Amino acid sequence: MHYLYFVAINKEVAGDDPVAKVNEILEGNSFAGNEGGHWGSSRCDWYQVGGRWSGYLTEILLDDFNEKAKALIKSKRTEQGSEYVSFKEIEENEVELQQLWESLFRNGN
Repeated sequence: MHYLYFVAINKEVAGDDPVAKVNEILEGNSFAGNEGGHWGSSRCDWYQVGGRWSGYLTEILLDDFNEKAKALIKSKRTEQGSEYVSFKEIEENEVELQQLWESLFRNGN
């Protein structure tokens, strides 16, 4: 069995190398292995930060942006158009799309 765990840490705690800090926290609490640690027994025999689920949260956020961007562009159309968004429509709505992007991803979130 494989399970997906999310580890959340403050940017201040993460420092310049968040992956190293996550590994330090997990290893310091015996997340993997046969030693007691924080949980009394380990949660798994091994783990990998990222792995097959690397980028999973970003993908979810991008799906949200894509749906909202399509809705924004379609709301400005004067005629019922294609399901697809053209490069011209992107260029015409560049300012609004940038504002949408910043509203979803401000401060690196």
